[in-house]
Amino acid sequence: RHRTRERDALGEQRVAAIQLTADVFGLPVERPHTHETAVVGAAIDAAVGLKLYADFPQAVAAMNGATPFYHVEHRVRNKQGQWLWIESHGKVVARDPDGSARRMIGYNLEISSRKRLEAALRDAEAHHAQVLDDMSEVLFRTDATGNWTYLNATWTELTGHAVDESLGRPMQHFVHPEDRPEMLHLLRALTEGKLLEIRHEIRAAGKDGFDRWLELRMRPLKDGE
Repeated sequence: RHRTRERDALGEQRVAAIQLTADVFGLPVERPHTHETAVVGAAIDAAVGLKLYADFPQAVAAMNGATPFYHVEHRVRNKQGQWLWIESHGKVVARDPDGSARRMIGYNLEISSRKRLEAALRDAEAHHAQVLDDMSEVLFRTDATGNWTYLNATWTELTGHAVDESLGRPMQHFVHPEDRPEMLHLLRALTEGKLLEIRHEIRAAGKDGFDRWLELRMRPLKDGE
């Protein structure tokens, strides 16, 4: 009986811990199992309240064993009022006989410097892309078989073909039928190393049905370019 009273008192404390955590974040109390351990339940409520997961199902899946481990990136405020980026990893290491989680372990890494670097890289890439799109020339890249892998916005301005509709398609598809044999011959010579560069005039088919005369310049890219 004494142990039963202790267990009941502990259970009440755990329920109170879940409710307190939920109240802090203004969330309803939800449990994935009837006998969910309160410690993990409180952690799930906290994770959703801190926006570590979009909703309860995602938090439950990651923190209650439906997935082998959880991995999230989130921000926390330090004592100085600064927001720091944290990368959290964890997993359940102990379970009750019914399979519900009892104990979790994990670790946090402070990744603010990496996040700043990633943001700077995105800004640089966006600026670089804008510079390429503002050029009057059509800049492109193909794979070894001649399929488009990159086109700047000038391609659409010049031909009317949308970039996303053109990518992945063979370059010769947009070339006038009379110009394709010579272009394919030059492309093979370039890929086989017989030519260092191509300079050739071709007709590109516009989406409006009219051809545009273009001067084609191509060279192979080395690894890392």
